[in-house]
Amino acid sequence: MIEREILLNSATAILLACLLWHHGAISRRYGRTGFLLVVIGSLIPLLDPAVYHVLAEDRIDFLTRPPRFAAPMFGVLLIVSVGVLAAFVTGARRAAQLALGLTAGYALYTLLALLTPVGAPLMAPLWARRVALALLPAGHPAILLLLFAALLSMECAPRWKRWLWPSSTALLVLYGLAGGAHYGLVTHRAAVLDSRSGHTWVYPENIWLTRWQSVRTSGEQYELRHYGLGGAAISEPEVLPRWNDEALFLKLLGDPVVFRFYFHVFRHPVVRLDTSGTQITLLMQELTDQLPLVPGRTFYLEGDLSGRNRFYQLQRFH
Repeated sequence: MIEREILLNSATAILLACLLWHHGAISRRYGRTGFLLVVIGSLIPLLDPAVYHVLAEDRIDFLTRPPRFAAPMFGVLLIVSVGVLAAFVTGARRAAQLALGLTAGYALYTLLALLTPVGAPLMAPLWARRVALALLPAGHPAILLLLFAALLSMECAPRWKRWLWPSSTALLVLYGLAGGAHYGLVTHRAAVLDSRSGHTWVYPENIWLTRWQSVRTSGEQYELRHYGLGGAAISEPEVLPRWNDEALFLKLLGDPVVFRFYFHVFRHPVVRLDTSGTQITLLMQELTDQLPLVPGRTFYLEGDLSGRNRFYQLQRFH
């Protein structure tokens, strides 16, 4: 997960906390202190890029480092540690309130991450894979726009709060339900169209949930399909190989940088290998970046066949 994705999820969590706090009963019950604790808890995953920007030697080192504060095991451990220290200073009751507020913010961030294709490393460091239920697009841009407009209106015209709060909450719920319904429809449709072995992943393609895609992963290839509203298939399957030279690529997976990028940085990596004389080049991209004219995130490796003198390069990892 890159910094932008963490920042957008944290921003969404903060705006949701703001919307909750604008509800009179909630703001009276928990006050500004509770609101601030939720905000701080939702910012805990930002410690990962903050710390790694200092410790990492370069961008490649930054991207290949495992999640720490964004992983619930470490996040909860941090909150418990803060709560124990606070207990010696403020007492057990205040410390418990502190820990609960931080946990609520952190849980809100984790839930938002789980509902996107980016997902969250729930079992890290025991299991490095991210868990994702991709009902909504990464970063929740539509939710951000809706929350920002609603909160700005409430601040500019407090008398509107009586109807703005329930209407914006209803729109958020409807948006989430639309994402869940389309996810279920596309998943079902993908299973009907192809019953062969393999794992199928379903993702939204835009923020308005009008286009979706399914990716069926098999041993040596991907099968990509596009869907429209209501889960209707709007394209024939596109089959792309996962690599063009399996034997040589398996040797390169011994490189820890290549291994990390292939299994943990990319969701559906496609690898192209080329050799000329004693030189080898590797180009790794996301499946969906194989087709556009302007490629997206790209990992590039150049070296000799002996395994020495390797040169790494990144593109569009910002």
